[in-house]
Amino acid sequence: MDTLANLLTSLRNAQLARHTATRVPDTKLNKAILEVLVKTGYLSGVISVDATFPTLQATFAADRPMEKIRLISKRGRRVYVSADKIPVIRYGRGMVVLSTNAGVMPGHEAYKKKLGGELLCEVY
Repeated sequence: MDTLANLLTSLRNAQLARHTATRVPDTKLNKAILEVLVKTGYLSGVISVDATFPTLQATFAADRPMEKIRLISKRGRRVYVSADKIPVIRYGRGMVVLSTNAGVMPGHEAYKKKLGGELLCEVY
């Protein structure tokens, strides 16, 4: 089971259904990606909810909705890029999320630090 695909599908479906928040499983990768989305303004906050199993509740930002969120690296096909090959999404209005050796970060930050890594998803 691909937890990253489940995270992105939960975010996409909740956004399309016009929910204000959604809950996803609490994993290190999910938490790191949600923190990147909070830092870039797509989410307004992430809190830990301890129900029957640990979950994270992500609250959507009202002023910056996600038009599209798409998985790039899949289980059967991982996509790796160097720092100079990080794609620019929607002329800089969107972003890609990378997993680098310095952690999960947005593409523009990885480009500034000259770090490449695995392309996880794109958001705009």
